[in-house]
Amino acid sequence: MAADQHRLLPWRRVWQNVAVGRPREAAARALTEVGLAGHLDAWPVTLSGGEAPRVALARALVREPRLLLLDEPFAALDALTRIKMHAVVRDLVAAHRPAVLLVTHDADEAILLADRVVAMRSGRLAAPGCLRRDTEA
Repeated sequence: MAADQHRLLPWRRVWQNVAVGRPREAAARALTEVGLAGHLDAWPVTLSGGEAPRVALARALVREPRLLLLDEPFAALDALTRIKMHAVVRDLVAAHRPAVLLVTHDADEAILLADRVVAMRSGRLAAPGCLRRDTEA
């Protein structure tokens, strides 16, 4: 997936794309968390298909949000990178504890990553209930 699909600014270094009003040190910490500590001064165009979404994730997490919206974040990734990104997201959610709304067309992915799964069709609930996994508080 091209870096511009993650709304990265091609004229700014990776750390500047993550920082957006935060200090470089905050961007460096966020990039380290997503496994990109060595990419601070890289240009977005040099990022691989698995690195660009991690930069976008670091940019979201640097602000320590209470709600993280993920809209098809793994759709264009190859299978191995997708599995790695699942682990990255699970680890980051465990560390930061935001509520997460994940939109995906992949039912297996939804079941793997979510506490609750709600199926929708044409903007409406497709089933009266939802799949719920018991989790620890």
